[in-house]
Amino acid sequence: MPLKAGQVMDLLSLFLLKIALEVATNGGCVPADVPEAPMPHPPIDRVAQLYCRLGYPVPPRNAELMSIRVMKETRFFPPITQGSEPHVLGLRLPAVLPYEKPTYLLGTKIYKFHEFDPEHVTPVSPDADISLQEYLLGPYDYLYLAIQCELLTWDTLARKLYANAREGERRPILEEMIFYASKPWHDRLSEPRSDRKEILRHLKRLHAEDVIFPLRKYDDLQGYRRRYDEEIIRQLEATVVPRKSTPGSVEGLIDDLTEYRSKEMYINKCTIDQDATAYWKLVEHGFDAVPALLEHIDDERLSRTSFASFYGMFPIRLQVKHFASRLLNDLFSNDTNIWPGEGSLANVAELKKQWATIRTVGEEKWLLSHAVPPEYPKVRSGFRTEPYIAIARVIRVKYPSKLPDIYRTLLQRKSVSSECYAAEITASNLPVAQKIALLEEGASCRNDYHAFHALLALARLDKKVFEKHLALKLNVLLARGEAEGVSDFLFPVVLIVAAQERSHWDNLIAVAKKMSVDRRIWLMREVGVSLSESAARQFMRPELAPDYDNDLTRLNRLRFLMQFIDDRSPEVNKDSTCEVRDFATQYLAILLGFLDTEMEVFVGDCGFWTRLAVRSVVYKVAGQELARPTK
Repeated sequence: MPLKAGQVMDLLSLFLLKIALEVATNGGCVPADVPEAPMPHPPIDRVAQLYCRLGYPVPPRNAELMSIRVMKETRFFPPITQGSEPHVLGLRLPAVLPYEKPTYLLGTKIYKFHEFDPEHVTPVSPDADISLQEYLLGPYDYLYLAIQCELLTWDTLARKLYANAREGERRPILEEMIFYASKPWHDRLSEPRSDRKEILRHLKRLHAEDVIFPLRKYDDLQGYRRRYDEEIIRQLEATVVPRKSTPGSVEGLIDDLTEYRSKEMYINKCTIDQDATAYWKLVEHGFDAVPALLEHIDDERLSRTSFASFYGMFPIRLQVKHFASRLLNDLFSNDTNIWPGEGSLANVAELKKQWATIRTVGEEKWLLSHAVPPEYPKVRSGFRTEPYIAIARVIRVKYPSKLPDIYRTLLQRKSVSSECYAAEITASNLPVAQKIALLEEGASCRNDYHAFHALLALARLDKKVFEKHLALKLNVLLARGEAEGVSDFLFPVVLIVAAQERSHWDNLIAVAKKMSVDRRIWLMREVGVSLSESAARQFMRPELAPDYDNDLTRLNRLRFLMQFIDDRSPEVNKDSTCEVRDFATQYLAILLGFLDTEMEVFVGDCGFWTRLAVRSVVYKVAGQELARPTK
């Protein structure tokens, strides 16, 4: 077939670019067996041409140069550590549509507007005399920003950045750009509603050009990256094939797993993650979905979820087969750990062999006989066996009348978690009065762990009943001695926040003073730092979390931490000189806004006089806030 004029020009341009690359990487010596010359650096305008050709993000003409603070600084007094907070240089890209917000381009990755605090983003003039030593930038950050400045015709800054990029280069610049050209497209695979066909088209083109422009041997990553790209291309080709299934059917739900997007590595939580609805609807089909799942146990279609690999720089991208493997493993009550986040899979032959036996038992009988996992007599303290969430969910949907007996059995087990069944009872179609009665049994349980999850569920069903049992449980803890294990387990402070009763906080303070030093410090951290995280995590759905930042709760948190501002009990660590009051100061400083992050600075690492000064400031400001009349 004769080539068209456009195809001839494309081949000619590829041939010329190949020669240019060989000349650049071999110092003008095309023969491969000639000794390599010192690393050359082609002109920046040529590098910018290759940048565009490889499909890297090109900033629009109205992009702005911005200084972005990476770590937030203190508000009321200077940082205790030496030096200033690190900044990076990046571009702010204007919104395309009126209802959208601007984004940020750092290196080759585009970040959403909300990923940076607007207060920590400052415009910088590209014509100003910028001291690059003030910014936290690596060689490749300099390189890509230099190219972007060149495309925006900020010539002086572009050449300044390019000079710094060349100083730190490990390999020729053109090789570096080709090596990482596919990464921005890989990143887009995890974005919701990204065009997979467009991504596939670009990855195929880049892979073809990579073959045309062979990189000189650098390390084993080169071959691994090519194989990784080939796998992603093959998986994408299967993913973009048009669906033939009926929406809402088992096959349709399996197809919908290609849109599964979650930050959870393990699919064994009682949560409804973003875009995870299809997975849980599939779970609710129970054994009716097993034949189809077995057919998809080798399905390589991609989801929109990926995790950093434990063994290398290329992320694990979860495929339909990972979800099918996880679900079948749970329904069959296998002890084998199958974590999709690690890319592991169940044994297909073993699953099919199991199914041949299980199907003769029947769904209801099998699920009920495996609803409560066995207790293991020799387990470490605090370890609890988790029931299979998939089994609990099917029982709630198909056999809800069996939930009370299962729950009561769980309450008798010390080392088996009742978390998922408390949640499933709350979401079931059982009468509300029956739900509350069941959970009251759990809240009255001597096992604090069972009581915690029962209280958590009651907080969503009936606040008055919840507060009654919370007060009873705190009084029980208060009456216990240290030998009875007050420090072994205490439910997170989110329970007290949900009640917002000062009397509960008074009891909590009394309990904390009876706890061992290490548990007291842990509880102080829960109050001062982790409360927001605990609320979102423990309440499972954000809309059910209490308002943990309202004025009343904030004052109670301050009052709690102020009880330990003079506690000189030493930390249980022979190499530490820290005292409980240092931790109280630290968490008060965070709660008051002196520090924005726990990792910013640790008061306990400072000298005596610095600790005294910080503690005095924190004590004064907290006292003033507590003295103000509440609304």
